[in-house]
Amino acid sequence: VTGAAGAAAVLTDTPHSAPWRERLAGTTPVLSLDAADDLGPVPPALDQPADSLAYLIFTSGSTGVPKGVEVSHRAAMNTLAAINERFGVGPADRGLALAELDFDMSVYDLFGPLSAGGSVVLIDQSAQRDAQRWAELVREHGVTLVNCVPALLDMLLTAAETGRDPGTSLRLVLLGGDWVGLDLPPRLRALVPEARFVALGGMTEAAVHSTVFEVGDVPEHWTSVPWGVPLPGMRTRVVDSRGRDCPDWVPGELWVAGTGLADGYRGDPARTAERFVQHDGHRWYRTGDRARYRDDGVLEFLGRTDHQVKINGHRIELGEVEATAAGHPGVHAAVAVVTGEPRGLGLVVAGATTAEKVGAALRAALPAYMVPGRVTVVDALPLTRNGKPDR
Repeated sequence: VTGAAGAAAVLTDTPHSAPWRERLAGTTPVLSLDAADDLGPVPPALDQPADSLAYLIFTSGSTGVPKGVEVSHRAAMNTLAAINERFGVGPADRGLALAELDFDMSVYDLFGPLSAGGSVVLIDQSAQRDAQRWAELVREHGVTLVNCVPALLDMLLTAAETGRDPGTSLRLVLLGGDWVGLDLPPRLRALVPEARFVALGGMTEAAVHSTVFEVGDVPEHWTSVPWGVPLPGMRTRVVDSRGRDCPDWVPGELWVAGTGLADGYRGDPARTAERFVQHDGHRWYRTGDRARYRDDGVLEFLGRTDHQVKINGHRIELGEVEATAAGHPGVHAAVAVVTGEPRGLGLVVAGATTAEKVGAALRAALPAYMVPGRVTVVDALPLTRNGKPDR
């Protein structure tokens, strides 16, 4: 990755510098931050144009080779400013930085509050997955803002529910990066009634967040929390396989355009041309996400186009199975997987329920060919370092 990024140097500390020097074998300078005083004075701030590169972040690729996404200062600031202005983030706010630094949600964790004059509470590495410690930090430092994936909020709420309350300082919760469980808004409201609950849809290739939806009461007919409407400076489309706009309620692929769009993939013009396309005078990113418009103009996220599978001759959207399961009482999260068994489809759910109850609910709601042959209930889904379900 260091070579693919074209890194000019690696910054580390002295205890960790030896492995880097050995790994890079002199191809890239390794600088120790704890020896910075010996490196001379810091040069004045550079006058960089808004379209210059702000960061390069690598995301997983379907081929197994990470893709380096290039994001400009203008694109990143479009997201930060849009969120801060909409929700009044300012000098009095303190954010709790839950995201790993190699995950793009850390961009808002760090620079969202700071760009508005606020402050950031950082978590020691030893507490990166200690939700009880997160709840303590919220209370100790008067944290007002949390921006994270749904699974991490679930952990924080569970810690608060089984211990002390998370403190009345919390006023804004921003969720993105994955399905938002229907149980999360009422659980947050039970602990902190005044906190605002906001779902954000987006992707690395569009500066983290592109759509917004503030959740009030959760209607009974919902199967998931909507992605909402575009942030200022952004546009969305839902298109069919020929790039034509889909009517309301008809699923298709989500396309995103606007100021927040990334420049493309580092050193990969072919992939950039494939995913970033020109249409109707705008440059669009083909997300690979399935979505649909409701008749009120609100977007609903339906899963990934690459999570459509064919089992026993039937095309099945794994996201539809997951959303149906997630709407069952007691289910916090669900992941559908292809098992290779005769019936071919399995489901793993986290929550306070039984496999029999989930199976019965799915049989009542789905066609027989979409009902998983095996349902497994676990206390919590296994997660990646970024807090997303580890398939």
